[in-house]
Amino acid sequence: ANGIPLPSASIASIGDDRYLVLEFTRQPGERESSFTLESSSDLATWTNSAIEVGAPVTNPDGSLTSRLRDLIPFDSATGERRFLRLKISSE
Repeated sequence: ANGIPLPSASIASIGDDRYLVLEFTRQPGERESSFTLESSSDLATWTNSAIEVGAPVTNPDGSLTSRLRDLIPFDSATGERRFLRLKISSE
């Protein structure tokens, strides 16, 4: 194991809207890789629609922790769903 935690999801409230947030940590050697948050409402169509929440945090071990938020709010009262996935590619 590399000691890096798995990505974690949370919910951010901004005004009356609620958004999915994904937090992930990458090792120092992975800084050259591309990390893209993709979102979907149906698990079939995925789009790059995210905004970074604050600047990445450098951890004591040199790893970076980033938080990305979906641009589209979801409404659990109406049953509208949102899904996130983290796409990693080397450049």
